[in-house]
Amino acid sequence: MVAYDPPPEYEHVDSDDESLPPPPPPSSGASVITGSSDTFDDHDLVKSVSTNTAKPVKKWRRLKREAEHVLVPQDEPQDEHEAVDNINVDGSLATNNNNNVPMQGHFRGIHNAQKFDEEEAGMDEIEVPSSSVVDRLNVVARKYAKKKKSRKLVALVVVGLAVLVAIIAGSIVGSSNNGRSNTAARDADADADADTDTLPGNPNLDTEAGRFLLSDPGIPAATKAALEDENSVAAQALDWVMNDDVNVAYGLVGVGAMESDEAKLNLKQRFAAASIGKSFDSDGFTNSDGWMTEKDVCEWKGIQCGQPIQGVDGGAGARNLQDVNVVGKINLSDNNVVGVLPIEISIFSEVTELILFTNKISGPIPLELFDLTKLAVLDLYDNNLSGVIPEDLEKLTNLSNLYLSKNNFSGQLPAAFGQLSKLEQIWINENDLTGPILDSFGDMENLQSLLLSQNDFTGGLPVNFANLQLLETLDLDENRDLFYSATDRTFPLFLLDMPALTRLSMREVFLTGEIPTMSEGKFPKLQILYLDANKFTGSLSNNIAWIQSLERLTLSNNVQLGGNIPRDLGEMPALKVLDLSGCQFDGEIPAKLSRAAMLEQIYLNGNYLTGAIPSEIGDLNELFILKFEKNSGITVVPNEVCDLGLQTLMGGCDVDCSCCDDVCLRR
Repeated sequence: MVAYDPPPEYEHVDSDDESLPPPPPPSSGASVITGSSDTFDDHDLVKSVSTNTAKPVKKWRRLKREAEHVLVPQDEPQDEHEAVDNINVDGSLATNNNNNVPMQGHFRGIHNAQKFDEEEAGMDEIEVPSSSVVDRLNVVARKYAKKKKSRKLVALVVVGLAVLVAIIAGSIVGSSNNGRSNTAARDADADADADTDTLPGNPNLDTEAGRFLLSDPGIPAATKAALEDENSVAAQALDWVMNDDVNVAYGLVGVGAMESDEAKLNLKQRFAAASIGKSFDSDGFTNSDGWMTEKDVCEWKGIQCGQPIQGVDGGAGARNLQDVNVVGKINLSDNNVVGVLPIEISIFSEVTELILFTNKISGPIPLELFDLTKLAVLDLYDNNLSGVIPEDLEKLTNLSNLYLSKNNFSGQLPAAFGQLSKLEQIWINENDLTGPILDSFGDMENLQSLLLSQNDFTGGLPVNFANLQLLETLDLDENRDLFYSATDRTFPLFLLDMPALTRLSMREVFLTGEIPTMSEGKFPKLQILYLDANKFTGSLSNNIAWIQSLERLTLSNNVQLGGNIPRDLGEMPALKVLDLSGCQFDGEIPAKLSRAAMLEQIYLNGNYLTGAIPSEIGDLNELFILKFEKNSGITVVPNEVCDLGLQTLMGGCDVDCSCCDDVCLRR
């Protein structure tokens, strides 16, 4: 029942309260009021009251007190069961046989008036108001009755709405719990007496296992927050651990489940692995052997750690707690892994290698991943990752190999790279990275491979790269504004003295000027030199032959580079690929080229060469590709070349070549 709070103007007053002012006596200037008077004017009554020097009271109280001074013979006393409030259904005051309002010691037309006590009153007569006063009091009573009825109606509506909301909420909670397995029910019963309040949202958190995960510092804060949302990956993973029958053997449910370190390890590793499975939908893996089964996570395809030892502590699935028995490597490469990186990977705190290349992983790298401070290898090559490379990278101080190529990373390189002194391999090519190449790269004394190609770097190459004494591979391809925006657009000469450099690729970086003249001791170990699609001018010096270790030399599409083909190219014993296509070389092909016995591919097309193909080229037994079309001056291919049986021989349909007809047909 809703408690009723009377409005201020009708506040209940106890007539027995002696602190109230007494009824005013009749004024000498006022008319004497009798019960039979038909000329009574209630305005006079109000006036007579207002002239009294006593403390003023509210209007309804004045009406009541004046009415109590009108005396009429008392009716037959009512039975105590009939002594009820004399208010009609319509809110008016009821009358007795004398057409007066029965009163029992106190005025009964006012709400909450006290019952009459004859013995206490000691009266032979009862006071009643006149008819005009009654009419006015009836108006007051009806107004009050209407307000009372209205308030009751509002209260009923509020109560009804509250009940409806409670029913709907109850049905939702009930439906969400209908699917819980018997294992979950047993766990709930076991934890019913636990001295911990039930956490909202996820009943699995009100278990020993759930409370352990919430308290363990090795669980990311974001994971703990996500566990309260039953629709999150983390909550689904925990539900699988707690309620799927494949986990029964691990004893992770019930009282005392988390008493042993073994149980805690099993819980954390199965929870983390299940989070990976849920996030990546392990059912879609190319090879999903063991995933989301009763097998120890160390037997799940791509997760490597120590082998399980059955029977330890008497429990199936128990394992020795040694470093070799915790997850140390995750390799899900080329396994149709689809989805976003779950932050729960960071729970595998002992992991040293995380290899996920050639998959369909999307979204940014979660910051929690950088809590894997023992990582030596992080390989996310060839995915759909996006966002910036976070500054949190600096936490991975043990990192030696970082592969982020072929993704959609953007923004500038983080200064955090300067903190990673152990880095040996940095592959961040084929992204959308911008800004300058970091000077700090030049301080990485262990750096061996740096791939920066197919980005939008600017500002040239820092000169302190000359300090990279161990650098073997430098790939700057297709950073079209790299040198265009630099003060010096010529070839960086300090590269010539890098003692360990074996591969230098600087295609389409807007280098200008001449290709440097080589001398003894320059590029001592260089095997691959790609300088295609730049703006080089002048000619190619014979001194190029000083690079005796060179296997691949490509200078194609430098449209201002020309002159004669250097004869000393034939003095390069390791040379396998020579590409001078799309330039302005002229004259004849030097016969001495045949002395480079290891040549496999020669591209001379798109120049201004003249004369016949030297017959000595037929001595190149390793050769399988020879292209010289679009050189209008070459008209003859000797039989010695035809006898090589080349895989590709393209000289154009205008060339006198007995073995080139099929090439023309294919064109």
